[in-house]
Amino acid sequence: MRLVGFYVPPAPFRRLWASEAARVFGGQLLGIVLPWIYLRVVHSPETYGFLVTLTSIPRVVGSASSAWWNKRGPAVAVMRRASSVAALMAAGVALAVSFARTDLWIMMPFIIVMAFTEGVYFPAVGTAVPQLLPEESWQQANALIQGTNQVGRMVASFVLAPVVTKVAYWASCAIVAALYLVTSLVLPTSRPRPAADGAQAESSPSEGGADESESEPTSDAKSRSFWRNPAFLILLGLTLGINLGYLGPTTVGIPLFVSSALHGNASIYALMVGCEAAGSLAGMLLLTFTSRSRVSVHLLLGGLYVGTLFWLLIPLYPHVAWCACLMALSMAAFVWVNIQSISLIQIWFRGSSLASVMSILWTAAIVLGPVSYAVDGALLKWLSIQVLFIASACLIAFVVTMALICILVRPTWIPQQAKASEVA
Repeated sequence: MRLVGFYVPPAPFRRLWASEAARVFGGQLLGIVLPWIYLRVVHSPETYGFLVTLTSIPRVVGSASSAWWNKRGPAVAVMRRASSVAALMAAGVALAVSFARTDLWIMMPFIIVMAFTEGVYFPAVGTAVPQLLPEESWQQANALIQGTNQVGRMVASFVLAPVVTKVAYWASCAIVAALYLVTSLVLPTSRPRPAADGAQAESSPSEGGADESESEPTSDAKSRSFWRNPAFLILLGLTLGINLGYLGPTTVGIPLFVSSALHGNASIYALMVGCEAAGSLAGMLLLTFTSRSRVSVHLLLGGLYVGTLFWLLIPLYPHVAWCACLMALSMAAFVWVNIQSISLIQIWFRGSSLASVMSILWTAAIVLGPVSYAVDGALLKWLSIQVLFIASACLIAFVVTMALICILVRPTWIPQQAKASEVA
């Protein structure tokens, strides 16, 4: 399938895409309001840090259990239930905050349940795409979903930042509840495509000349033992290494780099975030406005090398213009890789193992976020910010190189892509 212009998805996916846009604004608004509610209640940085950690635990638990939920019904139905529960919890927070005296113990149950639903929701998105669309459309659909998610979160911050300060906390939480409710109502109601599960045997790695009568049991066995699949282990290693090397410098290093090395202020930092948004958009458009090429793990690793190169150059050229351009180019490469990796996961692990793989990789990424922040915060006691950037880029390059060596030494570890996904 080739794209002449912008990809126009079918009606069920358009509803999924619209629901993602509503959820992005709801989640970002909550992400801005909730920290200030915490600080207003506790008046203590230590307690604030404890609360942030506490509310991240149910998100990890929800992501880890997402496969269990997705195997018991269509992923879209799981997303609808999670969004409905999140809307009720956000309404509960709005009601609690509306009291003249806000007690933390009243709000925390609502916030914990809402964090759990977020963990359940996001892995289900990657599981839902193969259930709604034929394989030749997965790459473009992932580009739209992930591009909307990543670009929307950053752009929404600029749109909401001047508004949130003028709106009462209870009203902001009520708006979040309304947006989550819209998410649950807009989601499509169509059932999964029946061909999604049946194609797993075609895309699994060849292990000898098995008879056709044994193909289904072999597929079931591979579904149960996917965690021993070398392709899954390579993807898991890439997820751990990239998140450990990238998340910390992005959240911890960039603000400090802007403040010290660039002698910047909030406006300069806003420029950097805006350049990240532009890079994310470029990475998304790279897939949606061009002819669809065969999804390949070698292209994925090549994109990681390119993104790491730009990431490595940022501290070497400490000028606002250079840093802004390099941030945009690096983000474009990493977003492109992120979309490609989701497409590869859907192709390699289609069927009953897809939900489990999505759940594990999402959980690994969520857990590595706080770990990366803590590690980089500790390293900055001994390292300069520039050295931290270089060390992080070298870590990512090392992980990518190890994955490339594994693939070159044992090419049979990588599943053969189905013929339907080749360029027409």
